[in-house]
Amino acid sequence: MPSPKVALVVVAAGRGARLGAEGPKQYLHCAGKPLLAHTLEALAGAWPFSEVIVAIREEDRSLYDEALTHLTPNAAAALAPPAIGGATRQESVLAGLE
Repeated sequence: MPSPKVALVVVAAGRGARLGAEGPKQYLHCAGKPLLAHTLEALAGAWPFSEVIVAIREEDRSLYDEALTHLTPNAAAALAPPAIGGATRQESVLAGLE
């Protein structure tokens, strides 16, 4: 029996304002790489996702691209082009699903 195909949407379009950092928290470095890279690697190790879509803010594209340089080949294998998130988490989730 073939295994089911499972896609993943990671919503990373927030600002992280409550943290009080200078930039979005998903791109802050922890243990040598951005938090988003840690997240994507952990998720890639949890399940063989057929596709991973990350919803980001359009103006964060360079931060996102830099974060991807820290990924292992396994974590990067299923990445699709990012979705451009909206003004709310709900809009960003919808963008990722579409």
